[in-house]
Amino acid sequence: RRVLFRSPSFVEAIAGRPDPTPEPAQIATASQMLARLVASGAVIALNLVGSPSGIVGEQPDFLITPEALPYLYALQPERNPKRTPSTRGAARVSPLAVEAFHILTREGALTAVQLRERLGREVTEAATLRALGELWHTMRVVSVPDEDAAPAHWELLSARHGRELNIGSTQSQTTALSILVSFYLQSAIAATAAEAEIFLSPLASRSRIRDVIHGLTATRQLASFPLNGEGQLYVEGTLPEISEEAEPVEAFGTNSAP
Repeated sequence: RRVLFRSPSFVEAIAGRPDPTPEPAQIATASQMLARLVASGAVIALNLVGSPSGIVGEQPDFLITPEALPYLYALQPERNPKRTPSTRGAARVSPLAVEAFHILTREGALTAVQLRERLGREVTEAATLRALGELWHTMRVVSVPDEDAAPAHWELLSARHGRELNIGSTQSQTTALSILVSFYLQSAIAATAAEAEIFLSPLASRSRIRDVIHGLTATRQLASFPLNGEGQLYVEGTLPEISEEAEPVEAFGTNSAP
């Protein structure tokens, strides 16, 4: 199934219930499941929101399936996975991030500690993580978590999912965003336009997402139904069928008064 998850909701999904403050054991269980899913290629762990400091660590904030990856990649300003990252323009990264990219290209998967050693003794751990965060945020590298809670390995996203990136590089951004809106609504079953805008806001501006939703609604690819005074959007033909319950029959006792 095509699925997009925000990382906090993944912990709740594995626990099977909403919980804004999950226990450490629940987080550990979800982390192990995530490591297995990433290792099998069923899920890709991304960091699209980023951090104000630029240091994102090794925890993702967005999880997607390979089916969704081409369309998410199509929204990137730079869509050539083989080209060296630029230090200028909308998708610019620091010179240290460029050097980290070259090292991962030559040597393959490395932990942050191993990468730091190759970048040079004068490079701090914080600087290494910041460089990796830049590359992760621009979909150049991906974090591969360890099931036993050991440090994650980092490798080029194109090394694991080159086919999906090549497909995404040929897609128009409007088409890609339309497909991602549909993927989200199929995963959520139904949602308000505002909920779709908020969830997909790390991918594009809310106004742009709103325009895409209006276009899909105008062409009848999306429909809606009212619930608690709000319109719930859904992809035409995807709502589950629920059989109508029979009207309850009121039973009377044999000694009931007329």
